[in-house]
Amino acid sequence: AEIKRKAKEETDAALDGEHKKRYRTLVYTSEDTHLNENTLRNYYCSICGSHSLVCDTDLFKLQQRNTDKSYAMPEATVMTKSYCVAGGKICLKRPKGIEVQYRMNCKDCSAIIGYRPVAKDRTSPYTYYFPDSLVAEQSEAVGMQKTVEAHAGQDLGVE
Repeated sequence: AEIKRKAKEETDAALDGEHKKRYRTLVYTSEDTHLNENTLRNYYCSICGSHSLVCDTDLFKLQQRNTDKSYAMPEATVMTKSYCVAGGKICLKRPKGIEVQYRMNCKDCSAIIGYRPVAKDRTSPYTYYFPDSLVAEQSEAVGMQKTVEAHAGQDLGVE
C-alpha cells in the first residue's frame, strides 16, 4: 500500500510540475505590428479604373521631370509593384538628343501609364509615370464616373 501511495505522490508531483511551467504567448496583428511602418498606396488607371500600381510613397509628391512633367520614381529606394503591361519602345527627339522610352500600358484599356528608359528586364534608376495617367481613388477614374452616373439615372423601382 505504501508503494502505491509513493507512486501516486510522484505522479501528482510530476503533473503539478508540468502545470507550474510558464508559457508566453505573443499575438501579433496588423494593427499593432511595428515591423513595417510604411503604408502601401494603391493607384488606378485614370481611364478605366484598373488597379495599376502599388508603392510605399506618395506618387504625387515625387519630383517631376522638366521635359514632360512625369513623376520620377526611384527604383532603388521605393518599393513598387506595377500591374502594367509592356507597351513597346518609343524614340523621341529631345533638344539634347534622342530619348528612348519603354512604355507601360494599362492591362485593361491599354492607356499609357508611364515609361522606363531601359527594358523591363534591366535595372533603371527611375520609372516615370505621366501626371494624369493614375489616380489615387478608383472612383476618380473616368470610366467609374460614367458607371456611377448611369446607375444614378436608372429607375430603381422604389417609391
